[in-house]
Amino acid sequence: MYLCKNRVKKSLIGLVFVVLLTQATYVYALDTQFTTSQRIVNVDTGAPTVPVNVVATVVSSDQIDVSWNPSTDDVGVAGYQLFRDGAQIATTTSTTYIDTGLLPATTYAYTVKAFDAIPNVSTSSATTTATTNALPVSVPTTTPEVHKKLGSRSGMDGFKVVVTRTTAQFSWHTAAPTLSVVSWGRTHEYEMASLEERARFSDHSTQLMGLEPNTTYFFRIVARYGDGIEVVLQEGSFITEGLPDIEAPANVSGLRARQENTDVVLSWKNPTESDFDHVRIVRKENGYPSDPSDGVIVFEGKASEFRDERIFTQGSVYGYGVFAYDRIGNESSGAVVRIAKAGTPLPQGEEVIAEEGSSTVGLTPLQFSDVQFFENGHAISFIGNEVPLSGQSSFTIRIPYQRLPEHLKTVLVTLTDARNAELTFSFLLRVNRDKTAYEATIATLNHEGRYAVAVAVFDYKERTISKISGALQVAPSISSPKTSVSGGVTGFLKYVFEQTGYWSIVSILFAFLLILYGVIRRKEALSVAGIPGITPQ
Repeated sequence: MYLCKNRVKKSLIGLVFVVLLTQATYVYALDTQFTTSQRIVNVDTGAPTVPVNVVATVVSSDQIDVSWNPSTDDVGVAGYQLFRDGAQIATTTSTTYIDTGLLPATTYAYTVKAFDAIPNVSTSSATTTATTNALPVSVPTTTPEVHKKLGSRSGMDGFKVVVTRTTAQFSWHTAAPTLSVVSWGRTHEYEMASLEERARFSDHSTQLMGLEPNTTYFFRIVARYGDGIEVVLQEGSFITEGLPDIEAPANVSGLRARQENTDVVLSWKNPTESDFDHVRIVRKENGYPSDPSDGVIVFEGKASEFRDERIFTQGSVYGYGVFAYDRIGNESSGAVVRIAKAGTPLPQGEEVIAEEGSSTVGLTPLQFSDVQFFENGHAISFIGNEVPLSGQSSFTIRIPYQRLPEHLKTVLVTLTDARNAELTFSFLLRVNRDKTAYEATIATLNHEGRYAVAVAVFDYKERTISKISGALQVAPSISSPKTSVSGGVTGFLKYVFEQTGYWSIVSILFAFLLILYGVIRRKEALSVAGIPGITPQ
């Protein structure tokens, strides 16, 4: 009786729980209604068609080329699986495959399957077989008999080589598939390297890389046929392209300006470089032209003199810039000169000329040691405040870009002629291509001696001119900082003459004679006075 009541009690409790749960769910559903939707997507279950017309072509004792017709699919074929003797050897999107590294005189069986992006894979194609060639007993050399054996397979056509500064691209065609080897070097020994094709082809292309610019290379192309025959197809040479010419030519030298009535006559000496092409002359009233476009272009050509006619009927002060060009179009920094009408002083403007070495350009004070000099591509070391040059070639003056402010407009270098202190010639220092320095290349200073150098920095923002100065000492004997003295008295006199000049030698000899004369006179005086040990002569 007790068990029956207990079961009834549990059943009632369960029923209440179910009713409450149902009500709660109903209330919750009313409060959180939502909408569902279903999208049915068609699934690609169809495989591509089976590849047909699988062909295996024997090329040599270690190579078979396999090809087949493309398969189709309702969505699209993604690629193919290639099997050799039942084992997959490749997955490719192409319909051809070159199978290399095979054994000679061996039969191989090939099948192909197509697949799509799912991927659905087709069934295997029909099997095709091919047997590689047997190795020859020996490898014959290139002889008439070999060419006779090759028949129509021998030779090449369509040979072409395209060179750049660092590469050479070869291409050619052979009547039969060959494995070609390209060897090259700087001599006929082809000592540098060889490139061998990975398989036998009829259309060939090989690229040599890492070559030096403007260099002659020799090459040889050898063809290796499937039956072991080797034939030299081509021998020859090629020259790689040179580096692009980005070097600015030297400026003109000896630029002079003189007045003749109302005309200005300019004269100069053109650079001696073989690629010199022409000069451009730009005129600017009052100031210096800062570049070939800063002013009026009044002349272009190869002449070394120009007359600017009736110019002083228009103004009183003019600056001229002469810019040299090479055949590529590189331009020099510019040689400049300024001339005023007779009776008209050159204007100084409102600029303040700062003391040498003062900080007038917004940075630490500029010193002459900040100016860099290069001759024959080598930096020249200072000796004191002078720069020794051999005078055998053009030289470059350079100031690092970071040593000058961004708002800088003009840097002017003026050299004083070693033979005549009244003759000066000026050049612009302009920013180079890499924006690393202001620089100018100056033609050879053919005359030995000391050239005073003045560098003027025109700071137009601060309206100041900062000047630094030094000198160039042009003499082949002192182009190196180290100078040795040898050869006894002759060597010493030669050294002193080279370093001090003729009048210094005369002065030294005169002083020596005076000392000798004094010694003799003193000896005679002591003798007359009867000093012991001194015997009258």
